[in-house]
Amino acid sequence: MIQLQSLEPDEVQIIIPRVQDELNARYFYEAAKAWALTNGYDKAAEYFKKEAEQENQHYIRWIEFLSNWNVNIEFPLIPTPPKFISLQDILEKAYVMEFNLLEEYEKDALNVFPICQKIFRIMQDYVTIQNDSVIESNDLVTKAYAYLSIDHNLVLFEKENFS
Repeated sequence: MIQLQSLEPDEVQIIIPRVQDELNARYFYEAAKAWALTNGYDKAAEYFKKEAEQENQHYIRWIEFLSNWNVNIEFPLIPTPPKFISLQDILEKAYVMEFNLLEEYEKDALNVFPICQKIFRIMQDYVTIQNDSVIESNDLVTKAYAYLSIDHNLVLFEKENFS
């Protein structure tokens, strides 16, 4: 029998924190959806549901990549999602989370470039995905801030900005 190729341990160690981040993001948006439903923000809940599904797809993509390269995966623990006090709180925390993840992917892409091009290409995909997520999150926060003086609970904002 031949020895099947796998990723090097240092390569896997670059990926595993992003696997955890994608799982954390999924549960963040699941918690945001639950908070929104509980507090009557049905359109925001639907938006957060879609975000959770996207984050789960990112998580699964990493798991499949590792599995396809014969890595025995130690699955990350399921995180405890944050507690929210308002729609504004969710939007601000989402922006911070998305921005921080963009920075981590950018850093990882630079670190992995000299050692593994197949991982670098996926990291570059995630840099693009995260950049788009940061812009979208930034737009929501900016719009929400514009509503705060007339719409303290962001009810009108939610109606007009979530589809």
